[in-house]
Amino acid sequence: MKQKVFGFVKYLVIFTVAIGSIQWLIVNFLMINQEYYYNTLEIYGFLFLITLLLYIGVAYINSVFSQYTGYAFMASSFLKMILSVIFLLPIILKDDRSYTADVLLFFMPYFLYLLFETVFVVQLLKDKAERNV
Repeated sequence: MKQKVFGFVKYLVIFTVAIGSIQWLIVNFLMINQEYYYNTLEIYGFLFLITLLLYIGVAYINSVFSQYTGYAFMASSFLKMILSVIFLLPIILKDDRSYTADVLLFFMPYFLYLLFETVFVVQLLKDKAERNV
């Protein structure tokens, strides 16, 4: 399990730096100079931490109860969505301006992180299937 988690962390850091840098460049140089509630670092820090913690949980479930790995991933995805809504709640409850740009700046990387996490969980499931054959 530790080897899989360390491999995941290595790729997660590279992924975060790459797409975080791209979004930072787009927000700071290509978009209209606008004030956003969360900056790029806060968004990516939140998504990095949540993705890491939930993957560790799924990897642990995979090592102990491998038949429930898929269910653990679905539950962790649901938890990630709830935590994301809580993270965005201050923006949503604010009435003084439109929050569409803020929400888009959050959910674009959110879905990229979800895709990234899905690829690694599928690898866990494939490893489980190969062990059972």
